[in-house]
Amino acid sequence: MDQVFNELSLSASLPDDHAAQAALLELKKASDKLKALGFSPQIRVTEDFAVRHVTPGCTIHEYLRRPAGGIEKTLCQLLLKRFSDAPYVEQLCTDAGMTILEEYVIDEEPCKGLALASLWDIPALSLAGDARFVPPYVTLTRNSLNEAASAVSEEECQVGLICGEEDIPHHEESIKARFYEPTNTGKELLEYAHRRLTHLLFSTVAEDQLRDMPQGHVLLPRIRKILEELQRAMREAVETRNFCPKGFKYTPAEGDSATQGKKGQKHTFTFNATGRQGGSLTVDLLCESHMRITGGDRVYFYADTGKETVYVGHIGKHLPGKKYG
Repeated sequence: MDQVFNELSLSASLPDDHAAQAALLELKKASDKLKALGFSPQIRVTEDFAVRHVTPGCTIHEYLRRPAGGIEKTLCQLLLKRFSDAPYVEQLCTDAGMTILEEYVIDEEPCKGLALASLWDIPALSLAGDARFVPPYVTLTRNSLNEAASAVSEEECQVGLICGEEDIPHHEESIKARFYEPTNTGKELLEYAHRRLTHLLFSTVAEDQLRDMPQGHVLLPRIRKILEELQRAMREAVETRNFCPKGFKYTPAEGDSATQGKKGQKHTFTFNATGRQGGSLTVDLLCESHMRITGGDRVYFYADTGKETVYVGHIGKHLPGKKYG
C-alpha cells in the first residue's frame, strides 16, 4: 500500500526555506518509518500538488528542483522520487468508491488526500506548519448528495496525521493490524471479525454477503471500520449500559413502514447463538438499527447490552422502506 500526502498542508504556512527544509526532513523520516512498517516508498499526491506553496511565493515544485547542495540536495532528490505522479489521489479516490456526489472538506475546503486516507483507513503524511493539521488526528466533514431526496447529508470522520517520526506511535497499532491482519477480501474480513471483534455475531445472510465480496471490493475498508466501531461501542456499553456507536450516520431504529418495507420484507434475520447451558440455538431478531456504508448501503444490526452482543443481520443495499421500497 502506498503512502498518502495531505495537500492542504502545503499552504505557505512555513516562513522561509530553512523552516521548509526542517519540515520536509521530518516528513522524509516519517515516510522512512512508514516504509519500515510495510508501506511502499511511494507517496501519492493530488494533481495540483506541484503548484501548491511550501513557503510564501515558492511552490513545492520550485523548492524541490532548485539548485542546492549537501543534505538539502539529497533530501530534495529523494522526495522527488517518492512523491508519485500518476495515478493521482483523485483517481485513487474514484477507484476506492468515492463518487462525484461525495466530498470531504475542512472549513469548506476540499481535502482529497485526507479523503483517500479515510477511504484506505490509514494516516496521512502532512507537512508541519499549518495550525489546522496538528497530529495525531484531524476531523473532516464528508458531504454526500442524495439524488432521490435532493438533500446533502453531513458526516464527521477522523483521519490520522503524521508530520514526523514522533507521531507514528499514535497509529502504529492500527497500521500493524492493517498489514498483519489483512482484510482485502470479504472472507478475510469475516475471519478477522470472528477472531478480534468478539462482541459481534453475524447472521447467515451477513456472513454470505461478506464472503461474496471479492479482492479489493471498494466497500471493504469502510465496512471494517463500521464493524470495529460496533465492537468498541458494545465494549463501552458493558460498563455503561449505554450503547452509543459514533459516526457513519447511526440510526437506532426506523419507523414501522420502513421496517416492514413496501414489498413486505421485514428486517428480521436468523442467528446461530449459544444458550445458557452452552448448547446451540437459532434465534430470529429484528435488525432495524443501521449504520451507513454509502448513500445506498447499510450495515443492519441489533444491539443487546444484556447479552453484550451486536447481532449483525445484513451488510449491503438499503433494505426496502419509504425511500428504498
